[in-house]
Amino acid sequence: MMGVGKTYLGSRLATALSVEFIDTDKIIEDAKSIPITQIFANQGESYFRNLEHHTIKNTLKGIGMVVAVGGGAYTFKRNREIIDGIGISVWLDAEPETILRRISGEGNRPLLEGGNRLLKIRALLEQRKNEYNKSMLRFQTDTDLSTEDLVCLMKEQISTFAAVKV
Repeated sequence: MMGVGKTYLGSRLATALSVEFIDTDKIIEDAKSIPITQIFANQGESYFRNLEHHTIKNTLKGIGMVVAVGGGAYTFKRNREIIDGIGISVWLDAEPETILRRISGEGNRPLLEGGNRLLKIRALLEQRKNEYNKSMLRFQTDTDLSTEDLVCLMKEQISTFAAVKV
């Protein structure tokens, strides 16, 4: 979900694991030379979701990387199959109020355009919850843990899970 720390925590986790960090939204924006909000506005969500799928498919070809995908990506079975087939899916979770606070002032959230943003966040979380629950691991990002402690916990649990998965 947006605002849970995918890019922030993902980049720090990659550093802790000494691997590359990749953000699929950034890859899409760089490839198209326009922000995702423009893609949504000009071509629509369906077009964006296809771009996102192809980016995931082309990016996740090897091991040894941390990849942040857009908040809706894991809700699509075709993306889950790729992600779970090659890696360890991680659900970064936060309360709706935390998400709203973290993204306040950001205008680049096409799924929150118009209306009450908190209600839209709650609705999106509810809509996506069943798919997010299919993730292999889950971490709450709005706890009292420091960023360093949360990254350490994530690294430890991911490493343990990876050893068992192999």
